[in-house]
Amino acid sequence: MQERFAELGAVACRFLERLLEAQRQGKDQAQRVLALLGSYARADVMAALERAVRYGAYSYAAVERILAVQARPKSVLDTLAEEELPSLPALADDPPVSPRPSAAYQQLLDEEPDNHDEDSDPPAAVTGGGPT
Repeated sequence: MQERFAELGAVACRFLERLLEAQRQGKDQAQRVLALLGSYARADVMAALERAVRYGAYSYAAVERILAVQARPKSVLDTLAEEELPSLPALADDPPVSPRPSAAYQQLLDEEPDNHDEDSDPPAAVTGGGPT
């Protein structure tokens, strides 16, 4: 947990340290603060932690209130894009797929049955009523 806060920077480490000192269930609250990274952008969470440290508000509830006022939760598309980001380098290494020449589809046109007889009568129209 300390490593994850360290990844966020010095302010986050200071917040964690004071949170563990100030709160009885500090570890649980610290985990909940980290979970906010799933709902909010990293920059927004960092700004909330900075504000909490500035005003001495060392609790999960304080960070959550700050985010509710100052930030917007990530959209579903942002969340999905963030989840798929690690797989993008592997996909980018694949060779590009070039388009097929149109001649490759000519056989499909040649095999199409010719059911367009002009001499045949069109099917009889179906009427909604019974015999007249």
